[in-house]
Amino acid sequence: MASSYFQEEYRFSSLCDHSILKTSKPSHIRNKTHTKALAAHRAARSSGETPTSIPVMHPSNFTSLNDATDDLMHDSSEEEQSNSGEQDYFAAFHQDPETGTYLDGSYQPIQFSTGDAPEAQRQRLHKQLDQQLDNLYLLGEHALFSQFDQAIDGPQANDPNDTAEDDSPVAHLTSAIEALAMNYDEDDNDIVMEEVEPEKDSAWWPYPSKQAFLIDMMDNQPRQRLSDDHLKTVLWVMRESGTPNVPSFSAIRKLQDKLAKGFEVSGPISETWMAGKWLNEVPLDELSPMWADFASPANKHRHFYINEIAQTIQGSFVVPLRWLTVKGAVHVEVYKVTQTGSEQNPYFCVDTEHTARVPVHTLTRNLLDLMQSMSWDAIRLSENSPKDYFQASSLRIIAKGKPLFRLRIIPWSDDVSGNVSKQYNAHTNVYTTNANLPHQQLSQEYFIRSCSTSSFASSSEQFVALSEDFKEDRWHNAYDCELEQEIMFQVIPHFLPADNPQQSETSSHLGVNASLNCRRDMIRGTLPSGNTRECEKTISVIRKQIWLACHGDQGGIGVKDKIAQFWIDTLLAKVKPILDAKLKNRETRDQRLNERMSREDRKSLTEEITATVGTELWEWVVRQPQDDYEQLAVDDRVNPHLDTPGEILHTCLLGTNKYVWHTTNKTWTKVDEETFAVRLQSSSITGLTIPPPRAAYLVQYKNSLIGKHFKTLQQIGVFHVHDLCTPDVFQLWKVTGELGALLWVPEIRDMDTYLADLEVLIANVLDAWGKVDPRRIITKAKLHVLTHLPDDIRRLGPAVIFATEVFECFNAIFRQCSILSNHLAPSRDISVALASMERFKHVVSGGWWKESEGRYVRAGPSISLFLHQNRELQRRLGWTDHSLIKSGDVKRSPRAKRHAGSWETHTKDFILSGSLPEAFSDGNWENCALLVSQAKDICTVGSWVFLKSSNGTRIGRIRAILCRAGMTKQTSVLLEHFEVADERDQRLNMPLLDVLFNFNTQHNCVSGGCVIGDSDRKEVQERLETDKPTKCIIHADDDYFHLNMHGLHNAHLIRELLPRNLVAPIPLQADRQAYHRALSSELQVTGPKKRAETQAKAKETREKNKQARSSGTRGNELDEA
Repeated sequence: MASSYFQEEYRFSSLCDHSILKTSKPSHIRNKTHTKALAAHRAARSSGETPTSIPVMHPSNFTSLNDATDDLMHDSSEEEQSNSGEQDYFAAFHQDPETGTYLDGSYQPIQFSTGDAPEAQRQRLHKQLDQQLDNLYLLGEHALFSQFDQAIDGPQANDPNDTAEDDSPVAHLTSAIEALAMNYDEDDNDIVMEEVEPEKDSAWWPYPSKQAFLIDMMDNQPRQRLSDDHLKTVLWVMRESGTPNVPSFSAIRKLQDKLAKGFEVSGPISETWMAGKWLNEVPLDELSPMWADFASPANKHRHFYINEIAQTIQGSFVVPLRWLTVKGAVHVEVYKVTQTGSEQNPYFCVDTEHTARVPVHTLTRNLLDLMQSMSWDAIRLSENSPKDYFQASSLRIIAKGKPLFRLRIIPWSDDVSGNVSKQYNAHTNVYTTNANLPHQQLSQEYFIRSCSTSSFASSSEQFVALSEDFKEDRWHNAYDCELEQEIMFQVIPHFLPADNPQQSETSSHLGVNASLNCRRDMIRGTLPSGNTRECEKTISVIRKQIWLACHGDQGGIGVKDKIAQFWIDTLLAKVKPILDAKLKNRETRDQRLNERMSREDRKSLTEEITATVGTELWEWVVRQPQDDYEQLAVDDRVNPHLDTPGEILHTCLLGTNKYVWHTTNKTWTKVDEETFAVRLQSSSITGLTIPPPRAAYLVQYKNSLIGKHFKTLQQIGVFHVHDLCTPDVFQLWKVTGELGALLWVPEIRDMDTYLADLEVLIANVLDAWGKVDPRRIITKAKLHVLTHLPDDIRRLGPAVIFATEVFECFNAIFRQCSILSNHLAPSRDISVALASMERFKHVVSGGWWKESEGRYVRAGPSISLFLHQNRELQRRLGWTDHSLIKSGDVKRSPRAKRHAGSWETHTKDFILSGSLPEAFSDGNWENCALLVSQAKDICTVGSWVFLKSSNGTRIGRIRAILCRAGMTKQTSVLLEHFEVADERDQRLNMPLLDVLFNFNTQHNCVSGGCVIGDSDRKEVQERLETDKPTKCIIHADDDYFHLNMHGLHNAHLIRELLPRNLVAPIPLQADRQAYHRALSSELQVTGPKKRAETQAKAKETREKNKQARSSGTRGNELDEA
C-alpha cells in the first residue's frame, strides 16, 4: 500500500526535478486515498518513529527505460512487499516542522496525490508508448528511439558510462515523451477546472486563479495576437518552469467559452453634443428621456420624464422638454404651466409658445406624486394644453421603474484586407463607438467596438442588420456600475464617418466617376448652388431605376444603391429572355409582329408589349419586402447625404496634401531631392506631436507615402520648398498648411468667426489650384468635398471628431485576427476573436453581466485593480489615462545630471532681467528634465512656450528648469524672452519672432543665409556608425524664428493669444466668381485640346502594346518550329 501511494505518481518528467507531480485530481478526491495516507502518517508520528532520509535520485543514475520505470514503479524491497502489517508510508521523507511540508532527499517539496494501481499504470504507459512509436514508423529506425528499443528488450545497464556520447537516455526519454505529448495529461487538468468552481467572493473571480486570468489576458491582447501554437508554447513553458495551477490549452478554451456565454454579444465646442445637429436638429423625443437625482438615496427613484408635468420647489408647475448642462450644472428646458382652482378641481394651462430654463434640483414632485396628492380625474385643461402632458409617458410604462437612457453611436464601415501582404483579401467591416463619450476617449482604440465583418456582405447589407438595433421600440437591458442597478437604454446612430467611396455607397451615390460626382449636391465645380441631394428624391430615382429595369433599361443621375442593384440585375436578367421571346422569336412572339405593318405601328406595338412585360415584373417586385429592394439610410434618423461628413484624413492628407506634394516633386532632380531631404531632416519638431521625419525615406519613396507622412509635410514642408518650386506652387503650400492647422483644432471658441476663417482658407486653396491646374478643381472630388466642411463642422463639431484615423488603426487588430483564423470560416473566426477581446475588456474594466440565474455579477476586485494599476496592460489594450498627467508636475533629471548647486552656479551663463528675490540665494538647486504646462504639454529645455505673467502673455524659449534640492514643489523656469513682430513675414505669411516660447518655431534660414554643411554626427548604417558625416543646415544665428502657424499642436491656443491681424486669413481673390468664370472660359479652350492629346497618347500606347503582343506571338511560333 505504501508503494502504491507514491510509486504510481512518479511521472517521467519527475526524473529531472525530483518532485512528485500531482495528476488525476478527480480520482484523488473520489478515492480519498490521501485521507487514509495522512491518517497512517499521524499514527506513525504518534508512535515516536523518526523520519529518515532516502537517497537522492539523480537522472544520470538511470540509463534505460526499464531502469527508470523499475526504480519508480516497483516496490522498494521484497521484504516490504511481504510485510502484512501497517506501514509508515512517510518514513522515508523529511517533514518541515514549521510548515508541515514533506521533503525528499534533496530537501525539495513533494506534492502528493493518488492514481491507478502501479502495475496497471506501468503496463498502460508501456502500451501507449509502443503503440505511438509503431504508428510513427520510428521504432528501431530513428536514433532517438533506438536506445529505448534496446533498453526495453535488452539487459539492464547500470553503468553511467554506458550512456550516449552527448545525452543520457533520460534526456532522450524526456524528449520522446514530450514529443508524444505524454508528459502532461490535459484531460485531467480539464476535469480539475470544470469541477473546481471558483468562489464568488474570490479576488480573481470569475477566473479560478490569477494564472488563468493572466493567460486569458495574453490571449486577448489586441495588437499581440497569439495563435493556438503560441499559446500552447506559453503554457508548456509555464509548466516546465514550475508555475503552479497552470491550466491546459483546452481548459483555457472551455473557460473562455463559458465566460463568453455570460455576454450577449455653451462655451468652447469640443464635443459632438455641443454642435448644431445635437442641439437643434435632433427631436426632443430622441434625447435623454428622464432625469433623477441619483446622488440622493431618498430621491434617486423619483424619475422625471420629458413631456410629463412636474412641480418645482416653489410650487409652480412645468413640463420638462430636454435636459441641458450649463456651466457644469444640469438644467431643464420647460414649458411653464399655470394652475387655477383647488387641488380637488385644478385647471391647468400650458404655455407652449415660450420656453424657460430652470435648475433640475428645483424639481420636487413628478407626475406620479401629483396623481397621488391631487384629484387627477377631476383636472381640467385649456384648449391649447395637450392631454399627453398630464398622462404617464409611454417610456415610463416601458421602463417599469428602471432608469432609462439613450445613447448615440457613430457607425463606421470600410473594406479592409485581411492579409499583411499585398495580395488583397477583401473584408467589409463595421465598427461603432459611443458618441456620448468625450473625444479624448473616442480617439483611443480601447473604445472602438467591432460589430460585424464579412467577405461577402456589403456594408449596406450589414447596416440593414445593424439598423434592427436602432428601431424606436428596441430597448436593451444592462447594469449600471455607478448606479448599481439595472437600467434600460436605446441606441441611435448620429452620423456616418468613412472615406469618400464608402460614404458614396452609404448615400446610394455612384461615386467619383459619376457625371455629378458629389454625394451632397447636384453640381460640379467649387461654387455652391444650393441644389442639394435629398433622401426622398434619391429614393424616387431608385424606384425609377427599378421601373426602368422592369422594361429592360437602366438609368439614374449619379445614383446607385447596392441593395437595389441586386434587384435591378435580377430584373434585367429576367426581362431579356422574356422580351426576346415576345419580340424577336418568330415562333413565340406576338403574331401581329409577323404581319406586315408600318414602322410607326410596329414601334407602337413593341412599346405596348414591352410595357405589359414591365408591368408584370414591377408587380412581382413590389410584392417583395420593401426593405429588400429600397433601403437608403441606416436609420430614418440619419440623413446619408448630410450625415456623411468630409473626412480630413482622406480628403485633406490623402487628397489636397498629396496633390500638392506630387505637383511639387514631379519636376525635381536628384540634387533637389537631396537638398529637400537635408532641410526637412534639420527641421525642429519641438512642440509638434510628430516623430522625426525620416526625410531620406520620404524622398526615396515619394510616391508611396501614407497619412502620417503627409501630416509631417503639411506642418514643416513649407519652410524648405521656397526655391524648389514655382511661386504658384509655393502659394499652394502656404494656403494648404494654413487650412490644415485650422481643421485639426480640438475645440472652437467662436463658431461664427471660425467658420468665416475656414471658408476663406478653403476658397484660397481652390483659387490657388486655379493658378496651378484649374482642371483639377472639377475632376478631383476631394477638392469639392472641402466646400462642405463648414456645414459639417457647424452640425457635428470640430473636424477631428469625425476623423477616421482611430478606425483605420483598429484595422490592424482585425488583420491580426484574420491572419490567425483557420481561413475556413474567416468572418466567423474573426468575429469570435474580436468578441473575446471585448469580453475581456468588459471583465477587466469592472463591468457587470447577467448570469444564467438572472443575477448581475462582476469580476473580483483584484482583476479591475490589475488594470488600473498596470500601465502596460492599459497600453496594450489601447487605453491612456490622461488624468495621470497633471499640470505643474515636474520630473527631476537623472541623478548624474542634476548638478546640485547654488542659484548663482546654475545661472552664471545667463543675463537675468529684474532683481532676484532673496529666497533664491538660499539652499541648493537641481536641474529638472521636464515640466507639465497648463495644457498638459511636456516641456523640456529648448521648448518654446507661452508664459502668462503679471505683465501679460510672454513668449520665450526654456533655457533651464530648476527646483529646490529634493523639492519639486518649488520650481523655477529660466526663459529667453522673444517678441512677436507687428507684421507678418511677406514670404511665409507668418509672424516673426525678434530676439527676445509648447508651440513650434522654425529658424528664418532664408533671411539668415543658412547653408547646408557637414555636421559632427556620423551616418549610421545598420546600427553601426560610419566615417561619413551627415548633412545638415548650419544656422547663421540664433535670433530670428518663424512661429509655425501650420503646426497642428495647440494651433487653436496660438490663434487665441496672438493679435487678430496676425492670424486672420487673407483672401487670394477679391471677386471669386469672376475669377472662376475666367478659369471656366480657359478650360473650354484647353480642355478639348488636352482630351485630344490624351486620346492620341492612349491610341499610341494601344498600338505599341498590340505590336508587342504580335512580336511575342511570332517569337513563340519560331521557338516551337
